[in-house]
Amino acid sequence: MAILDQWGSPFSENRFAQGASRNPHLGSLFSPANRGVDELIPQRDRKTLAAVSRQIVFNQGPAKEAIRQKASYSVGAAWLPIYSGSDTEAGEDATSWLRNVWYPVCDSRGSGADWHEFLEMVSKAMDRDGEAFVLLTENDKEFPQIKQIPAHMVGSKPEVKQVKSGPYRGLKIQDGVITNGRGRSVAYRVNKDPKGNTFEDISARDLIHVFDADYAEQRRGFPAFSHALNDLKNSLTSQQLETIRQNIISSIYLLEKTDHGPDPEDPAWTPSIDTTNNEAILTEQVSPGIRHLRSSGEELEVVKHENPGDIWESFQDRLIRSAVVGMGWAYALVWKSPGQGTAERAEVVRARKAVESRQKKLRFVAKRAITYALAKADQNPGLTVRAPGNMLKWSFSMPERLSVDDGREARSMKDAVEAGLCSETEYQSFRGKSYEQHCWEQAQDRITRARVAREATENNSEGVTVTPEELGAHETQPAPVMEPAIQ
Repeated sequence: MAILDQWGSPFSENRFAQGASRNPHLGSLFSPANRGVDELIPQRDRKTLAAVSRQIVFNQGPAKEAIRQKASYSVGAAWLPIYSGSDTEAGEDATSWLRNVWYPVCDSRGSGADWHEFLEMVSKAMDRDGEAFVLLTENDKEFPQIKQIPAHMVGSKPEVKQVKSGPYRGLKIQDGVITNGRGRSVAYRVNKDPKGNTFEDISARDLIHVFDADYAEQRRGFPAFSHALNDLKNSLTSQQLETIRQNIISSIYLLEKTDHGPDPEDPAWTPSIDTTNNEAILTEQVSPGIRHLRSSGEELEVVKHENPGDIWESFQDRLIRSAVVGMGWAYALVWKSPGQGTAERAEVVRARKAVESRQKKLRFVAKRAITYALAKADQNPGLTVRAPGNMLKWSFSMPERLSVDDGREARSMKDAVEAGLCSETEYQSFRGKSYEQHCWEQAQDRITRARVAREATENNSEGVTVTPEELGAHETQPAPVMEPAIQ
Protein backbone atom coordinates (compact mmCIF):
# COMPACT_ATOMS: atom_id res chain seq x y z
CA MET A 1 0.00 0.00 0.00
CA ALA A 2 1.50 3.34 -1.07
CA ILE A 3 0.71 6.76 0.34
CA LEU A 4 0.04 9.30 -2.41
CA ASP A 5 0.57 13.04 -2.31
CA GLN A 6 -1.77 15.74 -3.63
CA TRP A 7 -0.62 15.09 -7.21
CA GLY A 8 -1.22 11.33 -7.03
CA SER A 9 2.48 10.50 -6.85
CA PRO A 10 4.07 8.29 -4.16
CA PHE A 11 4.76 10.46 -1.12
CA SER A 12 8.39 11.28 -0.36
CA GLU A 13 9.89 13.58 2.21
CA ASN A 14 11.32 16.89 1.09
CA ARG A 15 14.98 16.62 0.11
CA PHE A 16 17.54 19.10 1.32
CA ALA A 17 19.10 19.07 -2.18
CA GLN A 18 16.07 20.08 -4.22
CA GLY A 19 17.82 19.12 -7.45
CA ALA A 20 17.61 15.48 -6.34
CA SER A 21 13.80 15.58 -6.19
CA ARG A 22 11.98 13.23 -8.57
CA ASN A 23 8.59 14.92 -8.66
CA PRO A 24 7.29 15.21 -12.25
CA HIS A 25 5.34 18.34 -11.29
CA LEU A 26 8.54 20.22 -10.45
CA GLY A 27 9.97 19.99 -13.97
CA SER A 28 11.61 17.56 -16.38
CA LEU A 29 12.71 14.23 -14.96
CA PHE A 30 16.24 13.03 -15.70
CA SER A 31 17.74 9.59 -15.30
CA PRO A 32 19.72 9.23 -12.03
CA ALA A 33 22.02 6.62 -13.63
CA ASN A 34 25.63 7.15 -12.59
CA ARG A 35 27.55 5.63 -15.49
CA GLY A 36 30.34 6.66 -17.81
CA VAL A 37 29.53 9.09 -20.58
CA ASP A 38 30.39 6.49 -23.22
CA GLU A 39 27.55 4.35 -21.81
CA LEU A 40 25.12 7.24 -21.38
CA ILE A 41 25.82 8.39 -24.95
CA PRO A 42 26.40 5.14 -26.86
CA GLN A 43 27.97 4.87 -30.27
CA ARG A 44 24.71 5.17 -32.19
CA ASP A 45 23.71 8.36 -30.32
CA ARG A 46 27.12 9.95 -30.86
CA LYS A 47 26.91 9.28 -34.61
CA THR A 48 23.44 10.81 -34.68
CA LEU A 49 24.70 13.94 -32.90
CA ALA A 50 27.56 14.28 -35.39
CA ALA A 51 25.30 13.75 -38.42
CA VAL A 52 22.72 16.29 -37.23
CA SER A 53 25.46 18.77 -36.34
CA ARG A 54 26.96 18.59 -39.83
CA GLN A 55 23.57 19.32 -41.39
CA ILE A 56 22.75 22.13 -38.95
CA VAL A 57 26.12 23.85 -39.42
CA PHE A 58 25.79 23.63 -43.19
CA ASN A 59 22.34 25.27 -43.16
CA GLN A 60 22.39 27.55 -40.10
CA GLY A 61 24.25 30.84 -40.57
CA PRO A 62 25.08 31.73 -36.92
CA ALA A 63 26.30 28.20 -36.16
CA LYS A 64 28.47 28.12 -39.27
CA GLU A 65 29.93 31.57 -38.61
CA ALA A 66 30.74 30.82 -34.95
CA ILE A 67 32.79 27.78 -35.99
CA ARG A 68 34.45 29.67 -38.82
CA GLN A 69 35.37 32.61 -36.60
CA LYS A 70 36.92 30.44 -33.91
CA ALA A 71 39.06 28.68 -36.53
CA SER A 72 40.06 31.92 -38.23
CA TYR A 73 41.03 33.76 -35.03
CA SER A 74 42.88 30.70 -33.68
CA VAL A 75 45.05 30.27 -36.78
CA GLY A 76 45.26 33.60 -38.59
CA ALA A 77 48.44 34.14 -40.58
CA ALA A 78 50.69 32.88 -37.76
CA TRP A 79 51.82 29.37 -36.75
CA LEU A 80 55.28 29.82 -38.23
CA PRO A 81 57.87 27.45 -36.71
CA ILE A 82 60.39 28.76 -34.18
CA TYR A 83 63.35 26.62 -33.11
CA SER A 84 64.96 27.46 -29.76
CA GLY A 85 67.40 24.58 -29.41
CA SER A 86 71.19 24.67 -29.33
CA ASP A 87 71.59 23.27 -32.86
CA THR A 88 71.21 26.73 -34.39
CA GLU A 89 72.43 26.01 -37.91
CA ALA A 90 70.27 22.92 -38.39
CA GLY A 91 67.34 24.73 -36.77
CA GLU A 92 67.68 27.62 -39.23
CA ASP A 93 67.71 25.27 -42.23
CA ALA A 94 64.78 23.25 -40.86
CA THR A 95 62.77 26.43 -40.24
CA SER A 96 63.37 27.62 -43.78
CA TRP A 97 62.43 24.21 -45.22
CA LEU A 98 59.20 24.06 -43.21
CA ARG A 99 58.11 27.58 -44.16
CA ASN A 100 59.09 27.59 -47.83
CA VAL A 101 58.88 23.93 -48.89
CA TRP A 102 56.67 21.86 -46.61
CA TYR A 103 54.00 24.34 -45.50
CA PRO A 104 52.66 25.07 -49.02
CA VAL A 105 52.28 21.36 -49.95
CA CYS A 106 51.91 19.58 -46.60
CA ASP A 107 48.23 18.69 -47.14
CA SER A 108 47.78 15.50 -49.15
CA ARG A 109 44.71 17.00 -50.85
CA GLY A 110 46.88 19.32 -52.91
CA SER A 111 45.17 22.01 -55.00
CA GLY A 112 46.63 24.83 -52.93
CA ALA A 113 45.64 23.39 -49.53
CA ASP A 114 48.45 24.68 -47.30
CA TRP A 115 49.40 24.59 -43.63
CA HIS A 116 47.13 27.38 -42.42
CA GLU A 117 44.09 26.03 -44.24
CA PHE A 118 44.77 22.59 -42.79
CA LEU A 119 44.85 23.90 -39.22
CA GLU A 120 41.59 25.78 -39.80
CA MET A 121 40.01 22.57 -41.15
CA VAL A 122 41.09 20.72 -38.01
CA SER A 123 39.55 23.42 -35.80
CA LYS A 124 36.28 23.39 -37.77
CA ALA A 125 36.06 19.59 -37.54
CA MET A 126 36.54 19.71 -33.77
CA ASP A 127 33.47 21.94 -33.41
CA ARG A 128 31.31 20.57 -36.24
CA ASP A 129 32.01 16.82 -35.81
CA GLY A 130 33.26 16.92 -32.24
CA GLU A 131 36.76 15.70 -33.11
CA ALA A 132 39.48 15.59 -35.76
CA PHE A 133 41.77 12.81 -36.95
CA VAL A 134 45.09 13.68 -38.61
CA LEU A 135 47.04 10.94 -40.41
CA LEU A 136 50.83 11.28 -40.68
CA THR A 137 51.58 9.84 -44.09
CA GLU A 138 53.72 10.34 -47.21
CA ASN A 139 53.29 10.38 -50.97
CA ASP A 140 54.72 7.92 -53.49
CA LYS A 141 58.05 9.80 -53.43
CA GLU A 142 58.36 9.41 -49.64
CA PHE A 143 57.65 13.11 -49.13
CA PRO A 144 56.02 13.62 -45.69
CA GLN A 145 52.42 14.80 -45.75
CA ILE A 146 49.41 15.07 -43.45
CA LYS A 147 45.85 14.02 -44.19
CA GLN A 148 42.63 14.69 -42.29
CA ILE A 149 40.47 11.59 -41.82
CA PRO A 150 36.72 12.35 -41.56
CA ALA A 151 35.39 11.45 -38.12
CA HIS A 152 32.57 9.31 -39.55
CA MET A 153 35.19 7.02 -41.15
CA VAL A 154 36.55 6.04 -37.72
CA GLY A 155 34.38 3.51 -35.89
CA SER A 156 33.54 -0.09 -35.24
CA LYS A 157 30.40 -2.20 -35.09
CA PRO A 158 28.61 -1.93 -31.71
CA GLU A 159 28.64 -5.68 -31.19
CA VAL A 160 32.43 -5.86 -31.59
CA LYS A 161 34.05 -5.44 -28.18
CA GLN A 162 37.47 -6.98 -28.80
CA VAL A 163 40.01 -6.94 -31.63
CA LYS A 164 40.06 -10.43 -33.16
CA SER A 165 43.17 -10.26 -35.37
CA GLY A 166 46.22 -8.21 -36.23
CA PRO A 167 48.84 -6.56 -34.00
CA TYR A 168 46.16 -5.42 -31.52
CA ARG A 169 44.51 -8.80 -31.13
CA GLY A 170 42.84 -9.25 -27.75
CA LEU A 171 42.66 -5.53 -26.93
CA LYS A 172 39.39 -3.78 -26.16
CA ILE A 173 37.71 -1.74 -28.89
CA GLN A 174 34.81 0.66 -28.50
CA ASP A 175 33.45 3.01 -31.16
CA GLY A 176 36.60 2.59 -33.22
CA VAL A 177 39.05 3.31 -30.37
CA ILE A 178 41.40 0.48 -29.41
CA THR A 179 42.70 0.69 -25.83
CA ASN A 180 45.32 -1.29 -23.91
CA GLY A 181 45.03 -2.71 -20.41
CA ARG A 182 45.67 0.70 -18.86
CA GLY A 183 42.87 2.32 -20.81
CA ARG A 184 45.22 4.24 -23.11
CA SER A 185 44.21 4.73 -26.74
CA VAL A 186 46.78 2.86 -28.84
CA ALA A 187 45.07 2.58 -32.26
CA TYR A 188 41.99 3.56 -34.26
CA ARG A 189 39.87 1.56 -36.68
CA VAL A 190 39.50 3.44 -39.98
CA ASN A 191 36.77 2.05 -42.22
CA LYS A 192 37.16 1.83 -45.98
CA ASP A 193 33.48 1.21 -46.68
CA PRO A 194 30.32 2.68 -45.08
CA LYS A 195 29.26 -0.62 -43.49
CA GLY A 196 32.59 -1.17 -41.76
CA ASN A 197 33.30 -4.55 -43.32
CA THR A 198 36.68 -3.41 -44.68
CA PHE A 199 38.91 -1.48 -42.30
CA GLU A 200 42.45 -0.79 -41.16
CA ASP A 201 43.69 -0.46 -37.58
CA ILE A 202 46.12 2.47 -37.50
CA SER A 203 48.50 3.09 -34.62
CA ALA A 204 48.06 6.19 -32.48
CA ARG A 205 51.66 7.04 -33.39
CA ASP A 206 50.51 7.71 -36.96
CA LEU A 207 46.96 8.97 -36.36
CA ILE A 208 46.45 12.03 -34.17
CA HIS A 209 43.08 12.21 -32.41
CA VAL A 210 42.16 15.60 -30.95
CA PHE A 211 38.92 16.77 -29.31
CA ASP A 212 37.66 18.91 -26.43
CA ALA A 213 36.98 16.50 -23.59
CA ASP A 214 34.47 17.24 -20.84
CA TYR A 215 34.69 13.84 -19.11
CA ALA A 216 37.72 11.88 -17.94
CA GLU A 217 36.40 8.61 -19.39
CA GLN A 218 35.49 10.14 -22.75
CA ARG A 219 36.97 8.36 -25.80
CA ARG A 220 35.30 10.26 -28.65
CA GLY A 221 34.36 13.90 -29.05
CA PHE A 222 30.89 15.41 -29.21
CA PRO A 223 29.92 18.31 -31.51
CA ALA A 224 30.12 21.78 -29.99
CA PHE A 225 26.39 22.31 -30.57
CA SER A 226 25.29 19.01 -29.00
CA HIS A 227 23.49 20.90 -26.23
CA ALA A 228 21.39 22.91 -28.69
CA LEU A 229 20.77 20.70 -31.73
CA ASN A 230 17.05 20.50 -30.99
CA ASP A 231 16.87 24.28 -30.54
CA LEU A 232 18.65 24.89 -33.84
CA LYS A 233 16.43 22.38 -35.65
CA ASN A 234 13.35 24.12 -34.25
CA SER A 235 14.79 27.47 -35.29
CA LEU A 236 15.27 26.27 -38.87
CA THR A 237 11.79 24.74 -38.98
CA SER A 238 10.19 27.90 -37.63
CA GLN A 239 12.09 30.01 -40.15
CA GLN A 240 10.98 27.80 -43.05
CA LEU A 241 7.33 27.93 -41.97
CA GLU A 242 7.47 31.69 -41.54
CA THR A 243 8.97 32.00 -45.01
CA ILE A 244 6.03 30.07 -46.47
CA ARG A 245 3.66 32.24 -44.47
CA GLN A 246 5.33 35.40 -45.78
CA ASN A 247 5.10 34.19 -49.38
CA ILE A 248 1.38 33.58 -48.98
CA ILE A 249 0.74 36.95 -47.35
CA SER A 250 2.89 38.77 -49.89
CA SER A 251 0.79 37.38 -52.74
CA ILE A 252 -2.38 39.05 -51.36
CA TYR A 253 -2.74 42.82 -51.54
CA LEU A 254 -6.50 43.38 -51.10
CA LEU A 255 -9.50 41.45 -49.81
CA GLU A 256 -12.76 42.34 -51.59
CA LYS A 257 -15.68 41.43 -49.37
CA THR A 258 -19.14 41.09 -51.05
CA ASP A 259 -22.37 39.35 -50.15
CA HIS A 260 -22.66 37.72 -53.58
CA GLY A 261 -19.01 36.98 -54.51
CA PRO A 262 -17.26 38.02 -57.74
CA ASP A 263 -19.36 39.22 -60.68
CA PRO A 264 -19.41 36.61 -63.48
CA GLU A 265 -19.92 39.42 -66.01
CA ASP A 266 -16.75 41.23 -64.89
CA PRO A 267 -14.17 40.90 -67.74
CA ALA A 268 -11.44 40.61 -65.10
CA TRP A 269 -12.82 37.21 -64.15
CA THR A 270 -13.50 34.28 -66.43
CA PRO A 271 -14.78 30.85 -65.48
CA SER A 272 -12.67 27.76 -65.82
CA ILE A 273 -13.77 24.14 -65.65
CA ASP A 274 -12.58 21.88 -62.86
CA THR A 275 -12.21 18.48 -64.46
CA THR A 276 -12.71 16.67 -61.17
CA ASN A 277 -16.36 17.65 -60.70
CA ASN A 278 -17.11 19.76 -63.81
CA GLU A 279 -17.85 22.84 -61.71
CA ALA A 280 -17.21 26.36 -62.93
CA ILE A 281 -14.64 28.26 -60.89
CA LEU A 282 -13.95 32.00 -61.13
CA THR A 283 -10.21 32.70 -61.39
CA GLU A 284 -8.10 35.85 -61.46
CA GLN A 285 -7.08 37.30 -64.81
CA VAL A 286 -6.05 40.95 -64.56
CA SER A 287 -6.16 41.55 -60.82
CA PRO A 288 -3.31 39.60 -59.23
CA GLY A 289 -3.13 39.79 -55.47
CA ILE A 290 -6.87 40.41 -54.97
CA ARG A 291 -8.95 37.80 -53.20
CA HIS A 292 -12.77 37.74 -52.96
CA LEU A 293 -14.46 36.88 -49.70
CA ARG A 294 -18.22 36.61 -49.10
CA SER A 295 -19.34 39.15 -46.54
CA SER A 296 -22.50 40.97 -45.40
CA GLY A 297 -21.35 44.17 -47.09
CA GLU A 298 -19.06 45.39 -49.84
CA GLU A 299 -15.67 46.70 -48.76
CA LEU A 300 -11.93 46.52 -49.57
CA GLU A 301 -9.44 45.57 -46.90
CA VAL A 302 -5.68 46.11 -47.27
CA VAL A 303 -3.64 43.11 -46.11
CA LYS A 304 -1.05 44.18 -43.52
CA HIS A 305 2.29 42.37 -43.15
CA GLU A 306 2.78 42.02 -39.39
CA ASN A 307 4.62 38.70 -39.28
CA PRO A 308 6.78 37.28 -37.96
CA GLY A 309 6.95 40.14 -35.45
CA ASP A 310 9.07 41.06 -32.45
CA ILE A 311 7.97 38.10 -30.32
CA TRP A 312 9.08 35.62 -32.96
CA GLU A 313 12.34 37.52 -33.47
CA SER A 314 13.06 37.60 -29.73
CA PHE A 315 12.51 33.87 -29.36
CA GLN A 316 14.78 33.14 -32.33
CA ASP A 317 17.46 35.30 -30.70
CA ARG A 318 17.14 33.30 -27.51
CA LEU A 319 17.64 30.00 -29.32
CA ILE A 320 20.68 31.28 -31.18
CA ARG A 321 22.17 32.86 -28.06
CA SER A 322 21.80 29.61 -26.11
CA ALA A 323 23.50 27.67 -28.91
CA VAL A 324 26.43 30.03 -29.45
CA VAL A 325 27.16 30.71 -25.78
CA GLY A 326 26.98 27.00 -24.98
CA MET A 327 29.67 26.18 -27.51
CA GLY A 328 32.00 28.68 -25.83
CA TRP A 329 31.93 31.53 -28.32
CA ALA A 330 30.92 35.20 -28.10
CA TYR A 331 27.31 35.76 -29.14
CA ALA A 332 27.98 39.41 -30.04
CA LEU A 333 30.56 38.44 -32.68
CA VAL A 334 28.06 36.23 -34.50
CA TRP A 335 24.62 37.77 -34.12
CA LYS A 336 23.43 40.98 -32.48
CA SER A 337 26.14 43.11 -30.91
CA PRO A 338 25.10 44.88 -27.66
CA GLY A 339 26.80 48.09 -28.83
CA GLN A 340 27.85 48.96 -25.30
CA GLY A 341 31.50 49.18 -24.27
CA THR A 342 31.52 47.00 -21.14
CA ALA A 343 29.35 44.31 -22.73
CA GLU A 344 31.53 44.32 -25.86
CA ARG A 345 34.67 43.82 -23.79
CA ALA A 346 33.09 40.93 -21.90
CA GLU A 347 32.21 39.26 -25.19
CA VAL A 348 35.72 39.75 -26.56
CA VAL A 349 37.26 38.27 -23.40
CA ARG A 350 35.01 35.23 -23.76
CA ALA A 351 36.10 34.77 -27.37
CA ARG A 352 39.74 35.33 -26.42
CA LYS A 353 39.62 32.52 -23.86
CA ALA A 354 38.00 30.21 -26.41
CA VAL A 355 40.77 30.98 -28.91
CA GLU A 356 43.50 30.29 -26.34
CA SER A 357 41.89 26.97 -25.48
CA ARG A 358 41.67 25.97 -29.13
CA GLN A 359 45.27 26.98 -29.79
CA LYS A 360 46.43 24.54 -27.11
CA LYS A 361 44.83 21.69 -29.02
CA LEU A 362 46.16 22.91 -32.35
CA ARG A 363 49.65 23.29 -30.88
CA PHE A 364 49.63 19.59 -30.00
CA VAL A 365 48.68 18.67 -33.58
CA ALA A 366 51.12 21.14 -35.16
CA LYS A 367 54.11 20.04 -33.10
CA ARG A 368 53.58 16.37 -33.89
CA ALA A 369 53.09 17.21 -37.56
CA ILE A 370 56.28 19.23 -38.08
CA THR A 371 58.49 16.89 -36.04
CA TYR A 372 57.16 13.97 -38.11
CA ALA A 373 57.82 15.90 -41.34
CA LEU A 374 61.39 16.74 -40.30
CA ALA A 375 62.13 13.19 -39.15
CA LYS A 376 60.91 11.78 -42.47
CA ALA A 377 62.72 14.44 -44.48
CA ASP A 378 65.95 13.70 -42.60
CA GLN A 379 65.72 10.06 -43.72
CA ASN A 380 64.97 10.95 -47.35
CA PRO A 381 68.24 11.40 -49.30
CA GLY A 382 66.38 13.40 -51.95
CA LEU A 383 65.53 16.17 -49.45
CA THR A 384 68.44 18.37 -48.43
CA VAL A 385 67.33 19.10 -44.89
CA ARG A 386 68.62 17.83 -41.57
CA ALA A 387 66.50 17.53 -38.45
CA PRO A 388 67.95 19.58 -35.55
CA GLY A 389 69.27 17.89 -32.46
CA ASN A 390 66.47 18.55 -29.95
CA MET A 391 63.09 18.10 -31.64
CA LEU A 392 61.22 19.22 -28.51
CA LYS A 393 62.45 22.80 -28.82
CA TRP A 394 59.88 23.79 -31.43
CA SER A 395 57.24 26.45 -30.86
CA PHE A 396 55.03 28.57 -33.10
CA SER A 397 54.24 32.21 -33.62
CA MET A 398 50.71 33.13 -32.57
CA PRO A 399 48.28 35.68 -34.02
CA GLU A 400 47.55 38.78 -31.99
CA ARG A 401 44.86 38.26 -29.42
CA LEU A 402 41.35 39.61 -29.88
CA SER A 403 40.73 43.14 -28.73
CA VAL A 404 37.89 45.66 -28.78
CA ASP A 405 40.27 48.36 -30.05
CA ASP A 406 43.54 46.83 -31.27
CA GLY A 407 45.37 50.11 -31.86
CA ARG A 408 44.35 51.68 -28.58
CA GLU A 409 45.25 48.64 -26.47
CA ALA A 410 48.56 48.17 -28.31
CA ARG A 411 49.57 51.79 -27.68
CA SER A 412 48.50 51.53 -24.06
CA MET A 413 50.58 48.37 -23.55
CA LYS A 414 53.60 49.93 -25.29
CA ASP A 415 53.40 53.03 -23.11
CA ALA A 416 53.16 50.84 -20.03
CA VAL A 417 56.33 48.96 -21.05
CA GLU A 418 58.25 52.19 -21.64
CA ALA A 419 57.06 53.54 -18.27
CA GLY A 420 58.14 50.38 -16.48
CA LEU A 421 54.57 49.57 -15.45
CA CYS A 422 54.39 46.49 -17.64
CA SER A 423 57.00 43.87 -18.50
CA GLU A 424 58.06 42.88 -22.01
CA THR A 425 56.71 39.42 -21.24
CA GLU A 426 53.23 40.83 -20.62
CA TYR A 427 53.41 42.88 -23.82
CA GLN A 428 54.37 39.86 -25.95
CA SER A 429 51.62 37.85 -24.28
CA PHE A 430 49.18 40.52 -25.43
CA ARG A 431 50.48 40.01 -28.97
CA GLY A 432 49.81 36.27 -28.67
CA LYS A 433 53.28 34.83 -28.06
CA SER A 434 55.86 34.37 -25.34
CA TYR A 435 58.82 36.66 -24.76
CA GLU A 436 61.18 33.80 -25.63
CA GLN A 437 59.45 33.37 -28.99
CA HIS A 438 59.82 37.11 -29.61
CA CYS A 439 63.54 36.98 -28.88
CA TRP A 440 64.03 34.01 -31.18
CA GLU A 441 62.13 35.79 -33.93
CA GLN A 442 64.32 38.86 -33.48
CA ALA A 443 67.46 36.72 -33.60
CA GLN A 444 66.20 34.86 -36.65
CA ASP A 445 65.49 38.16 -38.40
CA ARG A 446 69.04 39.36 -37.78
CA ILE A 447 70.51 36.08 -39.00
CA THR A 448 68.39 36.19 -42.15
CA ARG A 449 69.34 39.79 -42.92
CA ALA A 450 73.02 39.02 -42.43
CA ARG A 451 72.85 36.02 -44.73
CA VAL A 452 70.93 37.90 -47.43
CA ALA A 453 73.36 40.84 -47.23
CA ARG A 454 76.36 38.50 -47.58
CA GLU A 455 74.83 36.59 -50.52
CA ALA A 456 73.77 39.81 -52.29
CA THR A 457 77.28 41.23 -51.91
CA GLU A 458 78.95 38.07 -53.24
CA ASN A 459 76.61 37.48 -56.17
CA ASN A 460 76.10 40.96 -57.65
CA SER A 461 78.26 41.97 -60.62
CA GLU A 462 78.21 45.70 -59.86
CA GLY A 463 80.59 45.41 -56.91
CA VAL A 464 78.01 46.85 -54.52
CA THR A 465 78.47 45.99 -50.86
CA VAL A 466 75.26 45.39 -48.94
CA THR A 467 75.37 45.58 -45.15
CA PRO A 468 72.87 44.11 -42.69
CA GLU A 469 72.27 47.61 -41.31
CA GLU A 470 70.98 48.71 -44.71
CA LEU A 471 68.39 45.94 -44.50
CA GLY A 472 67.12 47.16 -41.16
CA ALA A 473 69.11 45.03 -38.67
CA HIS A 474 69.77 47.84 -36.21
CA GLU A 475 70.64 47.46 -32.59
CA THR A 476 67.54 47.65 -30.45
CA GLN A 477 67.66 49.78 -27.34
CA PRO A 478 66.21 48.32 -24.17
CA ALA A 479 63.15 50.00 -22.72
CA PRO A 480 64.10 52.72 -20.23
CA VAL A 481 63.73 51.84 -16.59
CA MET A 482 61.78 54.43 -14.62
CA GLU A 483 63.14 55.24 -11.19
CA PRO A 484 60.49 55.23 -8.46
CA ALA A 485 59.48 58.67 -7.31
CA ILE A 486 60.95 59.80 -3.98
CA GLN A 487 58.29 60.93 -1.59
